[in-house]
Amino acid sequence: MKGFRWTGWFGGLWLLWALAQQIVYPPDFGPYEALRQKAHAQCQAYQAQGADAYLLCLQQVSVAMCMGPTAPRMDFMTGVACGLAASAGYPQPGRAVLTKPSYRVELAAGIHRERDPRTGQIIREIPESPAPRLLFTLERTPQGPYMGTWYTPEGRAAEKRWVSPACELLGGDGRPAMDLTRCPVFSQKSYLLDLLPSPMAGLPPSARYFKAGRLADDFDGDGIVENGYMTTGGSGGRQFDSGYVEAVGYDPKTGLLKYGYSMLVRESQNPYTTFILEAFAFYRVR
Repeated sequence: MKGFRWTGWFGGLWLLWALAQQIVYPPDFGPYEALRQKAHAQCQAYQAQGADAYLLCLQQVSVAMCMGPTAPRMDFMTGVACGLAASAGYPQPGRAVLTKPSYRVELAAGIHRERDPRTGQIIREIPESPAPRLLFTLERTPQGPYMGTWYTPEGRAAEKRWVSPACELLGGDGRPAMDLTRCPVFSQKSYLLDLLPSPMAGLPPSARYFKAGRLADDFDGDGIVENGYMTTGGSGGRQFDSGYVEAVGYDPKTGLLKYGYSMLVRESQNPYTTFILEAFAFYRVR
């Protein structure tokens, strides 16, 4: 719907959600990094088996380290922080998929939609603006890693981060800290690790995992089943249920980044706080 402006609570909610999708730097675990490393050391052998086996091990180790009979006594917030750090994990080791001297990833087009939760019909639709535009570039350095530069919608350089040839964002120690979930080339890992900074001061980041597979849902509607990654989540309660889906698709012929899809759903007894939001991003890799 051309010229439509989202305002009020809906616009604010969408802005916060959109900003959450644009975090491109590895959040810092601070004093809890040692817990993260300790748990990973016990579960590292399970990484080759995929996300499910690795995550199950991390969850079991997290319980033992933070709540088990041999765990040190902790207050509630320290226990939460311990659990987040011990269950976060690390990226799965991958091969070098970035081989060209440079990559340029552009947003070719984008769409934001609101759907009627009862019928699924589109209520509002607006295009991403500006588009097309440059999102980020990767430039190979003599040392081996790539220097990644992310750009604002106005075209200004906003962030510079080190990226490994396996498409991982490197932490301050030079080790892979998380995966670049919008890698320009399909990384062929069984999972991608994404870290989200905590909204509460003093707590370490939370981890979410994108699992690899064939995206048979055809999110972009072109009739082609893409390779890619998808993550889902949600929560329920007495007053409302909410959930989300996020997927990243790659062209099965070229292996290049093709699209991103996000859906956020909230259901409650109040029709004004019940919604379905969708976002599509169509990419061009040069």
